[in-house]
Amino acid sequence: MNIKKLINKEYDNLTTTQQKISDYLLNNSTDICYTSLQKLSEDIGCTEVTLLNYCRRLGFENYMGLKKAFRSYIESKLNEISTSPQASIISNEKIYSNYYHEDLIKSEKTNLDNFYKSIDTEELDEIISDIINANYIYILGHDASRKLGAFLEMRLDLLNLSPISVDLNDIYKTEFILDQLKKEDLVFYISFPKYYYATEIIASKVANSCGNMVLLTDSQDSPAYDFAKRVLFCPTNTEIFDNSWLSPLACINIITNLLAIKLYNLYSKR
Repeated sequence: MNIKKLINKEYDNLTTTQQKISDYLLNNSTDICYTSLQKLSEDIGCTEVTLLNYCRRLGFENYMGLKKAFRSYIESKLNEISTSPQASIISNEKIYSNYYHEDLIKSEKTNLDNFYKSIDTEELDEIISDIINANYIYILGHDASRKLGAFLEMRLDLLNLSPISVDLNDIYKTEFILDQLKKEDLVFYISFPKYYYATEIIASKVANSCGNMVLLTDSQDSPAYDFAKRVLFCPTNTEIFDNSWLSPLACINIITNLLAIKLYNLYSKR
């Protein structure tokens, strides 16, 4: 029996306070995976002791047991909705019969043109400075976005900046990293359709802990948009797959090339 079914089964037998806790947990099941006992008790408006008693009432020894149950539930749901390469291909007979070379080239060119037009050179310089001055650099992404993160990680590694890559599908590691974030750190959050189900929650925690987040995304529709310090828009719309990766790759290429030049000039003066 999953945790939500367990809570619903026991709901009528709980005290008023325990029902209040249940209501919060049922409505914020994803958030629980990344929240400490202290923070959760503050959000619900109860004491930590009350929350621990609630955990025991449901048959868990401690808060970690409850948390693991929610993680198992979320991971099972994630497996159901996780994007596979096959699911990313759009099945549309009309497109396949009428869409050909010129159309594909025009679509890709439009994405790149729109990306280059949107570039703010001053903001790029500020991002470069943030990278150089950061204590730790974290790269967050999931599924296809994580592949872009791997490219960024490789480039930063070549510049001896030792970034830390985080696969958001790994809930345990994600929570650990979120707990480690400091104001002196920098987070690259790579977020493209189909957006990760917990994007808004994770981005809000990054904003609260670190505040220095660079978002690579396709539009303001990204759930992480409102929490980013700086945003780099990379159009990715395409008729065949969920995304075309030309403009995000170009963006990472520009950033890391500018960074390499900046680092060279800094070290050559020493």
